[in-house]
Amino acid sequence: MFAYPREVVRIHSSSVRPETDRCVGYTKTILKCGPISVGAYGRAAGVTHDDVVQIAFGYGMFTGAFGLHYGSERLRGP
Repeated sequence: MFAYPREVVRIHSSSVRPETDRCVGYTKTILKCGPISVGAYGRAAGVTHDDVVQIAFGYGMFTGAFGLHYGSERLRGP
């Protein structure tokens, strides 16, 4: 299923339609670096811990919504 299955710590899958099922694996490195990058983008854009962030993307197979979610949480602190 994955080239390095022992490195996968989170799996995100979709069962919307059998012909378009997808499965994405995440490693600890991806889960750590992605939110750090998104948090940095938010800070660069002037977002602070006092702001409210609305993520309007669906949390389906567009995994970018999760990156925005966790990255925005990093804006609240270290």
